[in-house]
Amino acid sequence: KQYNFGNALLQKGQYSECLKPFEIAIALNPGYVDALCNYASALQAIGQTERAVKCLQEAISVDPLSPDLHWNLSLAAIQNGEMEKGWKEYEWRWEMPTFASFKRDFKEPQWNGESLEGRTILLHTEQGFGDNIQFCRYIPMVAECRGKVVLECRPELEKLFRGLTGVEKTISLGDPYPDFDVHLPLMSLPHVFRSNLQNLPAEIPYLKVPNGCAGDPRIEATQGLKVGITWSGSPTRFDNHTRSLELSKLEPIFEVEGANFFSLQVGEARDELISYCPNSVIDVAAGLRDFSDTAAVIEQLDLVISVDTSVLHLAGALGIPVWGMLSKPTGFLWMNERSDSPWYPTMRLFRQPEFGDWGSLIQEVRAALVETYLII
Repeated sequence: KQYNFGNALLQKGQYSECLKPFEIAIALNPGYVDALCNYASALQAIGQTERAVKCLQEAISVDPLSPDLHWNLSLAAIQNGEMEKGWKEYEWRWEMPTFASFKRDFKEPQWNGESLEGRTILLHTEQGFGDNIQFCRYIPMVAECRGKVVLECRPELEKLFRGLTGVEKTISLGDPYPDFDVHLPLMSLPHVFRSNLQNLPAEIPYLKVPNGCAGDPRIEATQGLKVGITWSGSPTRFDNHTRSLELSKLEPIFEVEGANFFSLQVGEARDELISYCPNSVIDVAAGLRDFSDTAAVIEQLDLVISVDTSVLHLAGALGIPVWGMLSKPTGFLWMNERSDSPWYPTMRLFRQPEFGDWGSLIQEVRAALVETYLII
């Protein structure tokens, strides 16, 4: 009963409240793997990732072949800063049903970091746009292993990724594969290179605007501070309702005098500009055909403010000052309580103080905008 009660609270997002029922269930039945797993998920959600890691390790000692436990351990460990352990556990994702659509069954072997002398490696895409933008940074390191790199990516990224150092050829997802000798999923690169907080490849910019992408003339003609804004991620992600917010909630930021705002928002959320469109927000998303166009617009800006979505990653990869507005619980890659990111040197992170509290976060962003850019 306590386990079921804890689960009900966990599903409602009442993370702190569900801890006690799980603790009772575990005390009554030590080694209760399901309870340990869900207890760890709640701990991770409230930022107690060190406890979550220990809890999951205890559960794995009871059930060492559980994909759920290893997968959850990977997320908790990375969020806790234990990168090398976390990325090793992250390989268990291929045993999870949610990753079935990304899994490839090639006859060629998977690369494990050995020399590529005289061989071609296929790096293939997985997961979202932001994940691809974040982890393509490893490609120059792959190229240094003296092989040819073929990079598969989603069509919206192909033009942008052609300029990556070390890429011999890009192909769009769904196109025929050229000949290759070994392969690797893009998000397995941190594991292959044994990434930790000391050796992350964080040199920026590692992406650049392709030739022929001119940006937006309205941004070019604007005087004063130029700020890009994005408030919603892809609705296909399971937690999009928590990481995104309504445009109207950003009004305190838009009221800052001397700042000019440009909407980079695409998708259904862009329609909010029709019903709520402050005079200081200019929609530049209509002309964005792919991420190379988005990159050209971002490069014209002084600052980008975004929720946890691909624009946040793209601005960071381009080396543009960028502020991330993070909901609680946050994504595991942003770690705990940090106001910076080891992945993106020009990034500053603002976090909800409590679950769902966008108001306090937005006031903090407003104050930082005034203080940082001396707007009066």
